[in-house]
Amino acid sequence: MRYLKIIISFSTLIMLLCSCSFITHEAKDKENSQEQLWDYRPMVYVNDGLYLITGKYFYELPSEFKYIGTIKTTVPLTEHTPLENFSSNDAKEGASVYCSDNLEEGIYVEFVVDDKTRYVFFEYADSQTNIIE
Repeated sequence: MRYLKIIISFSTLIMLLCSCSFITHEAKDKENSQEQLWDYRPMVYVNDGLYLITGKYFYELPSEFKYIGTIKTTVPLTEHTPLENFSSNDAKEGASVYCSDNLEEGIYVEFVVDDKTRYVFFEYADSQTNIIE
């Protein structure tokens, strides 16, 4: 009977410790994930064309994409659509922009997240594309 009480007490202690660890990790994940609210999709305006974020990103840039410039101005996600060349409502000023020979294929914009460089793909927006989501 004494051993049964010890085993139950020990099991209860382990379950409490595990649940505390889970709650701590869940709280840290909520702190690290930043919720972004916007009226317009994240976009970039380059060489008289509008490009919308796809959600695809890579840690290495495809070899056929070459540097063409940097983001010069950033407008708020909730207020404006970028309409000047090398402007964005998401990418920071100074972010590098890359394209292939065919601009309508899309562009990559460099983002640094948690000290890691990511190349985010933006697709060319034609007149039928919905920019509000």
